[in-house]
Amino acid sequence: KDKLDDTVKTDCIYKIPCKTCKKVYIGETGRTFGVRLEEHRKESENMGGAIYTRAQRREAEKEENMNRSAVTDHTTRDNCVIDWEGARVIDREENRRWIKEAIWIRKSTPVMNRDERDYTLSHVCAGPNSCHCNATRRHHAARSDSLQ
Repeated sequence: KDKLDDTVKTDCIYKIPCKTCKKVYIGETGRTFGVRLEEHRKESENMGGAIYTRAQRREAEKEENMNRSAVTDHTTRDNCVIDWEGARVIDREENRRWIKEAIWIRKSTPVMNRDERDYTLSHVCAGPNSCHCNATRRHHAARSDSLQ
């Protein structure tokens, strides 16, 4: 069976690394990865002329939601370069992508992401023995109770 190219995969969790520092961005999309990656790239390149001094960066950080994407914020505020060729699909999930995205954000450090997105994980899901299930709130509450 031929391996499917990442750019045509849908319902996926993806990673976009930075060339300048060790941070990665973890995202999810129901559309094709190639379309979402191109949106990140275009937005980042459109903001590419904005290189900040320390004072300008502090002022920009005060503005809420200056840019739509955490990737764009990272390139402009931290003056970093994204490794677009190193971007790849790291997981697939049709129904509850936001849960897997939150798990990947938790276990991938350091990250550009601003938060754990739409789903807050129980702290028992962190670390090398983390839970890789299609988490439900009840499951994690039960796991937390059993660990005490």
